Amino acid sequence: MNDEIEQLIEDVLSAPRAIEPSPAFAKRVIIAVQREAALPPLAFPWKRFVAAVVAFVLGMVLALVGGDAASAAVTSHHAWLGLFAAVSCCSLFATFSTAMPARRGAR
Repeated sequence: MNDEIEQLIEDVLSAPRAIEPSPAFAKRVIIAVQREAALPPLAFPWKRFVAAVVAFVLGMVLALVGGDAASAAVTSHHAWLGLFAAVSCCSLFATFSTAMPARRGAR
């Protein structure tokens, strides 16, 4: 019985069989590619980019005007300016790390 099963497995595995997608699948893929190609390209998020750059520059200016952060007399005012600069840097990073909005018509 084991020999019969092993022989059957060998026959199934050794038979060369081409695996091809169905014609309907290939047609659906071509239609989907053509539909995506017909959509207009995504626009660069200039408003978010400019807002992040302005926040970053403002934060850096405030941090530099606030004084030497390494001095012994660091006040709470300087700490708030440093925090604002750090948040501005995070905002700039988040502008480029967020996913772009989904295209219209995409599933």
